[in-house]
Amino acid sequence: MIDAQCLNDNLRRSDRAMDPLNAARVLENGEYGTLCMTEDDGAPYAVQINYVYYGKKSIYIHSALCGHKIECLMRDPRVCFSVTGECSVLPKHFSEAYESVLLRGVAVEVTEDDEKQRALKALIDKYSPDFREKGYIYAQRAEAKTRVFRIEIKSWSAKRRPKPSPRTASVKP
Repeated sequence: MIDAQCLNDNLRRSDRAMDPLNAARVLENGEYGTLCMTEDDGAPYAVQINYVYYGKKSIYIHSALCGHKIECLMRDPRVCFSVTGECSVLPKHFSEAYESVLLRGVAVEVTEDDEKQRALKALIDKYSPDFREKGYIYAQRAEAKTRVFRIEIKSWSAKRRPKPSPRTASVKP
């Protein structure tokens, strides 16, 4: 369950709205997310990034100490974050089956050591579960060279289009 304002009522295709439990499942299981920010001239800037959904209210991401992403986040912490779950092209239908979640929030740099380590460990748990012990040591050593941001989720929307069942797989406009 996502503990923030749901904007599913604003979807054009309300019949494809995803419930909060399935939206949380997509966030928990997503391989990567797309972080959308604003450049100094107002142009959009997006980057794919590893993340971890944490505690129903936030997403944690990590980064090097400097770079374009950091410049964008420090200038304007308002972000959009998108995760796509299962996705497959439906050639016969000229469409695709998909699951997607879109979050809007504010990126806050994590400066407290305990929270930073908790976030880094959560990332290791998600992406390197078979190497936790080595990963935790790595995270501790890399902490001084790593920035962590908590994206505080303010609102969300989610939708899906399931694969058609074999019996209902006729072409529809």
